[in-house]
Amino acid sequence: MKSQPHNVDIQVGKKIRNQRMISGISQSELGDRIGVTFQQIQKYEKGANRVSASRLVEIANAMSIDVRSFFDEFDASTSSNDNQAAKDEFVVSRQGLQLNAAFLSIKNEAVRTRLLKLVQEIAHSEAGTSRDAD
Repeated sequence: MKSQPHNVDIQVGKKIRNQRMISGISQSELGDRIGVTFQQIQKYEKGANRVSASRLVEIANAMSIDVRSFFDEFDASTSSNDNQAAKDEFVVSRQGLQLNAAFLSIKNEAVRTRLLKLVQEIAHSEAGTSRDAD
């Protein structure tokens, strides 16, 4: 009988997936870079297979990121991670990546700041709250 993946393995797997998507690397490409199949990458990302410390370092090096980024904002409890998980999923979604690319293509920092304040204000008004954007 196979046990459920540990919450830590699931969270690390999600971080791997998010970083991979942000880096624009496919599962096959990452697998090639570290010498495993894309199916193995899928298993890591789902938390079905645990990632050893040495493999995690290889993954970080393959994506040119700091291995510590897999543990940023890490929380061992599942309930407090629900909101963060939804945010992480959006960031690597097609819409999230398009939004980020479009936002970064705006060269005028004042325009980016005004756009950010507008989005924050819309979000707060939809939540039924009103506060000044920072």
